[in-house]
Amino acid sequence: MAVGVSWVPSAAVAVLSVAWLGGCSAARLPVDAGWPFDSGGRGWLRAGGGGGGGAVTIAAGSGAAGVRGGGAVSGTGPAREAGVEGPEGGTSGEVGVEGGSGGGVETPRYTVAAMLGQVNGRPIYADAVLEPIVEQLAALGQTLPRVEFRKRAYQLISGRLSQIVADALLLGEAEQRLSDRERAGLQHLLKQEREELIRFWGRGSVAVADESLRVQTGRDLEETLEDTRQKLVVQQYLRQKLFSQIYVTRKDVERYYHEHQDEFNPPRTRLLRLIRVTEASVADEVEARLGAGESFESVAQMEANRYRREEGGLMSEPAVGEEVFSEPELNEAMLSLGVGERSRRVRLPDADWWVYVESMEEPAGRSLREVQLEIEESLRRQRFRDLTQRYREELFKNGSYDPIEEMAEALLEVAMSRYAPAE
Repeated sequence: MAVGVSWVPSAAVAVLSVAWLGGCSAARLPVDAGWPFDSGGRGWLRAGGGGGGGAVTIAAGSGAAGVRGGGAVSGTGPAREAGVEGPEGGTSGEVGVEGGSGGGVETPRYTVAAMLGQVNGRPIYADAVLEPIVEQLAALGQTLPRVEFRKRAYQLISGRLSQIVADALLLGEAEQRLSDRERAGLQHLLKQEREELIRFWGRGSVAVADESLRVQTGRDLEETLEDTRQKLVVQQYLRQKLFSQIYVTRKDVERYYHEHQDEFNPPRTRLLRLIRVTEASVADEVEARLGAGESFESVAQMEANRYRREEGGLMSEPAVGEEVFSEPELNEAMLSLGVGERSRRVRLPDADWWVYVESMEEPAGRSLREVQLEIEESLRRQRFRDLTQRYREELFKNGSYDPIEEMAEALLEVAMSRYAPAE
């Protein structure tokens, strides 16, 4: 299908990917349609049609336009022209486009890829922003009122846009710094990766690998390789730029070790049973029964026990560490016991207590010498992440890209029409 476009209200370019209905194949239409909303208006897309072709409606604050295969569509307002020539679904014809104000989204069902804006000259497409958050938007639309949905949707969309912009800025910076030698090495790695993907996903067949990847990951072979390429470029650049700024001293390692004792020397845990009685005569009975050899669990089930008698006095979860109780006397009693031992009678102002150790676990600790390399590597990774985040923020602050607020507002209208509850 040949495409001719004469409507050029601005220098911005949109690329619309329309899944035509009626069994027709997909078509990509480059349209000079005022994207990314230079007039400050809103833009959205509508697709529809029958066996003779599909229809797309583009609406912006300064006008609306319709495109239909095998016929003409008229809007309101002053006419602007665009032509589509050639057969569409077996029917040839000229397509008319007329502009006007107003418009809206009629359906969310069609594949649409429109350029919202640019970052360092690279396009940002609507579907790249919306696709990862579609399920979240749909879920919010099912649970939130319209006003609240608008707030949450804007947060999601603007957050996603910020991530895309930051990633693109970092990738652009990394690609500019690639040497010829690094480019050659990268091509070699990607060739190997391509062969491995074809072997693993397609058993030697490019077509099978392409389809398998698309079904399993949502990305075809070339898209997967491009993802890998970008990741490798950025990783190499960040290593070169930031690794020299990372220093970890012996004191850093020692400080981390001492501040994370629970990690390297986990405290022992005990499974305890307790008896608590408030009457002196009953306390004497407990002493007598325990002294006669009756099991602690059995005595703890007596009605006078005020601590979990249904469970035989068993604590609901293991006691961790050396200070389990708020009363020092009970802690001292517990620490004096081994597994299978019970304490003497512990007299407190409100009650008499007995403690029994059902079981005890003491995880093996690790010395500083054993873990120093592990700690050093952990600290290096953390500092690398911190430096990377600061560098991304610096790029984001000084980078060249279209205003995120404007792009987010434009996509918000799409989200409101597709996923927000009805007014």
